[in-house]
Order: sequence, then structure tokens, then C-alpha cells
Amino acid sequence: MADYWRQAKDLTGSARRGLEALRSKQYILVMSHMRCYSSLLCHILNSNPEVAGYVETHNVYAGRADLWRLKRRVFWGTDADIGGRDVLDKILHNSCRGNPVLLRRDDVFVIFMLREPRRTIQSTVAMARKLNPDDWKADAGKVTQAYIRRVKKLRILAYQELRHAIFVDAQRLVDESSGVLGELTTFLSLQEPLTEQYQTSRLTGMQLFGDPGKYINAGSIVRKREDYSEIKLSDEELEPAFDAYASALEALNTLRS
Repeated sequence: MADYWRQAKDLTGSARRGLEALRSKQYILVMSHMRCYSSLLCHILNSNPEVAGYVETHNVYAGRADLWRLKRRVFWGTDADIGGRDVLDKILHNSCRGNPVLLRRDDVFVIFMLREPRRTIQSTVAMARKLNPDDWKADAGKVTQAYIRRVKKLRILAYQELRHAIFVDAQRLVDESSGVLGELTTFLSLQEPLTEQYQTSRLTGMQLFGDPGKYINAGSIVRKREDYSEIKLSDEELEPAFDAYASALEALNTLRS
């Protein structure tokens, strides 16, 4: 009998998630790059009752059907709470694309994040060397080139006259949390303000879905972090990355107005 009720409960939950995925939603897309505190931001957003989604779904955004696919992946693939108004994803790689026509929709809200290259690349390399030294991300040169390609793409997207878009300097999320979260609360028209505390979930800290580091499981913003200074990068090596960062920053800062 216990198994029967368990199965009935599972079927009921699946049906509710199916109905929720059919409902009209607004979409929040966090557009950024690796190691930029995007997992932290997505967990904070997912902890708001109006938002569902906290992982990187690796969804491709070429057309309208991809927005439906996002809802399905969020409501069936994670334990994100159903209900609410917004469905969230984060996009960190150029392979996921981002059709400007889709991003200009009235029901799509884009949050751009950017972090300066030195700490970003050091953090990426240090994490990869710890988890899998054979990973391409353990090579600082390859990570630098990937960073450059990604921020160049973000710069291009910033000029696409998106209807709803905002830029968040990634370091400000950690250092000036209340100001950033207040800006995002207003941008997304959330009834309950975003806070520094957040809920962790089944996929929190798992590779492929987000940040596998030690800080994401804290449940609140951790300000004192490792600096990964053991990863040595010369100014000459980083000059192209800083040039790309400066150009992207100039473009993204136009979204503040």
C-alpha cells in the first residue's frame, strides 16, 4: 500500500510539473562566462518565490521552441519549486548561442555579468586542476582564449537593443551585495526583495550544472575567498584578455542607463 501511495504521489507531482510547464512564463537569462559568480546569483534568484531555476541547462536559444524546452528542463530536470512567474537559465558558453530576435522578446529579461580576467582565469584554472588535471580548463592559455571569445560575444549582444537588459559587475555582487540585489529586484519587478541568503538544492555544487566549489553550499554570500595567486599569469599574457574585457565593459555599461 505504501508503494501505491508513493507512486500516486509521484504521478501527481509529475502532472503538476507538466501543467506548470504549459503555463505562460517570463524568462530570465543570465548571460556571462565561467567563474563569474553566476551560480551564486542564480541560487539567490531561485530562492525568490517568483523565480524557478538555478542550474545551467545547456539549452540552445535559437527560436521560440527553446523557451518551451527551458521550462521543461527546469520543471522536470531539477527540484526547482513550481509556480511563480519567471523561469531562469544561465548561459556561459557561445555554443548555447542567443538569437538576438529571441532575446528582444518582451517576456525575456537578460542579466549580463562580467568579471575581470585575471581572477576569472586563475579561478577557472585552479578549479580544473583540483577536479581534473587533464581538463582543457587546467591550461591557462586555453582558458584565456575561451574568456576572450566569450566576452567578445557578450559585447556583441550588448549592442542588440534588447528590450529588457541589465549589466551586473560580478565583483559587486560579492562586495556590494545589497545595492546589486536591490537593482535586480527593481529590474525584475519582484514583489519580495532578493536577499543574500539562498536555498541550496539537489544539483547545487554538481559539475556540469554550476559551480562545484566549496562556497556555493554556504547558503549565503561568502565575501572572504581564496585569491588563487598561485596561478601565475603575466601582464603580457593577459593583455588581450584585458583589452576584450575593457571593450565589453564599455558596451555593457550602456545598459545601466
